[in-house]
Amino acid sequence: MKQINVDCAGMENSRQLHRALAEALAFPEWYRYNLDALHDCLTDLAEETCLTLTGFSALPGFSRGFRRAMEDA
Repeated sequence: MKQINVDCAGMENSRQLHRALAEALAFPEWYRYNLDALHDCLTDLAEETCLTLTGFSALPGFSRGFRRAMEDA
């Protein structure tokens, strides 16, 4: 299983989190920084992956949608 850690410390907006996830998980070029695309990319990962987001609980209110998309995927 592939292990990925994304440090969310200091992230102030959803675009920063989208960018960090896209880079860490090597999302395709068509990824457009929205929750639908996040869900699609997470469910299409080629390898079983354990994603750990450190500092996630300290993020501003935008994290709620991310949590839902990731839990659903």
